Amino acid sequence: MVLQPAETRCKGTEPGPRPPRIKQQDVIIVLLWLTVELPITLVLVCAVLGLLLSLVEDWYFVDGWLYVLSNALNLGSPLTNTTPTLQASSVILVMYSSVVNLVFVGMIMGRVDSLPAAIALTERIG
Repeated sequence: MVLQPAETRCKGTEPGPRPPRIKQQDVIIVLLWLTVELPITLVLVCAVLGLLLSLVEDWYFVDGWLYVLSNALNLGSPLTNTTPTLQASSVILVMYSSVVNLVFVGMIMGRVDSLPAAIALTERIG
């Protein structure tokens, strides 16, 4: 490939700035977050809401926690045989769905936005 002198090149064909490189450290941070922090947070949020559900339904804590966890993971076969029967449980489950979705979508967006490659890309675009 023969490079032409700058005077003979067409306008707009100059190479632009290189896109930000993804560092190995960024990949390790994201993998740790996906395999450690996110699952632990999911289990803890399900434990709190499972405790609330088990108090309302008069279940054992483990049954409430497993019911909420199986709903959070969208399992086809639940982890427990208990099912809610009270109207208050429906309110708790609607609250649970809203909280879990908002918390985890917010966590994912915040984590991705805080990566150096995402920050550099945002600065380059805007």
